[in-house]
Amino acid sequence: MVFDIYLGHDGKNYRALLVDSNIDEGAGGIDLAEMLTDLLPEKKLCAFVNTHPHSDHLKGLDEIQEVVTIVNVWHSGFDPGKDYAADYKKLQDLITEVKKRGGAEVEIQGKGPLPRFNSSKALRHLSI
Repeated sequence: MVFDIYLGHDGKNYRALLVDSNIDEGAGGIDLAEMLTDLLPEKKLCAFVNTHPHSDHLKGLDEIQEVVTIVNVWHSGFDPGKDYAADYKKLQDLITEVKKRGGAEVEIQGKGPLPRFNSSKALRHLSI
């Protein structure tokens, strides 16, 4: 199971970023969607960050979207080709939904500075 959760404090609230999502149901791992509902009382992710759109970095995205609102999507801009077309479509669908709700799509690889997290405090990092 590969994912990282970053929590940043903006002075009164924590904002959460989820980097990648790989729910390996066969390995008896953590239920990421349930864990996010426990960690995020407002049921909101500031951003879902996808390092690249392969299945081992997008698995479980549907389940996550059912339990939390993803406000923004940061991604590499990498087009993985036909082998990962179904997973890439899920990412594209998420980006479309986020934009409809007024959120942002940010391409983070090779296109200038990374987006700010709106927090002057240090990030607390949970890596599982």
